[in-house]
Amino acid sequence: MIQLLKGYCSKHPKLWDEHLCYVQHAYNRAKHSSTQRSPFENCFGFTPRSPLDFVFGKDIVVDGHSDVDKATKFIEQIQEIHQEVQEQLEKSQAKYKARHDKHRIEHSFQVGDQV
Repeated sequence: MIQLLKGYCSKHPKLWDEHLCYVQHAYNRAKHSSTQRSPFENCFGFTPRSPLDFVFGKDIVVDGHSDVDKATKFIEQIQEIHQEVQEQLEKSQAKYKARHDKHRIEHSFQVGDQV
């Protein structure tokens, strides 16, 4: 990893920490000769897409589903989760408000009252 960083940051060695994420992504995505798989694939079961895959429109089809289909389905799932969470938060807020309002005493103040 150090050798990769040296090569990547040779012109500006003090900025190595800003480039670490790119080198890490490249390293974790590269196939290793001993396992014939990338470290990311060994851990998670698939190889992550690189920005170049998106730029050049490389669409991988696995089990009849493309990455675009998977991404669309993922976005829909996240939106559903967000909607459910929003509804649950509103229910909880209503419950807390009702509990708080039980102990609330209504006050009516007039101009000139000393409070």
